[in-house]
Amino acid sequence: FIGTLEPRKNIESIIYAYSKLSIEQRNEFDLVIVGQKGWYFEGIYNIVQELNLANKVKFTGFVSEEVKRQLLFNSYIFIYPSLYEGFGLPVLEAMSYGIPTITSNISSMPEVAGNAAILIDPANVLEIFEAILLLIEDKIAYNNFSCKSIAQAKYFTWGKMVSSTVELYV
Repeated sequence: FIGTLEPRKNIESIIYAYSKLSIEQRNEFDLVIVGQKGWYFEGIYNIVQELNLANKVKFTGFVSEEVKRQLLFNSYIFIYPSLYEGFGLPVLEAMSYGIPTITSNISSMPEVAGNAAILIDPANVLEIFEAILLLIEDKIAYNNFSCKSIAQAKYFTWGKMVSSTVELYV
């Protein structure tokens, strides 16, 4: 996950879904949460403690663009079950690295992700867990979403954004 730690980002659901993985799966994959503390962030840390996951959930705080690129490059899955987004740039960034992505089926996420991500109900922890499990256990699905992610990310470029913006004003 990459984003500000605040309620609308729905990080608690990521943690609850991660906690449902088997011990073996959690031993293979850490949960890395990248971003600075926002409003009402304390609950996120409390859930990690309550679920006894402090040694498996890594909080990086704010990171530079270079460190963020390295973290994305080394990620296995990207999870972004936001409850509300204006656009969802982190999803697009992850997809540009070919990282299979799990994101919300609401707000702007379906438009950004297209059919290249697993779209879940962000209020449904079981759906998030099942999507994680699919990507861990099914290598064909994993590779399929990886390829689709790269292709989808190519639809969104800064050049296209500038051209579209200019067209609106001309």
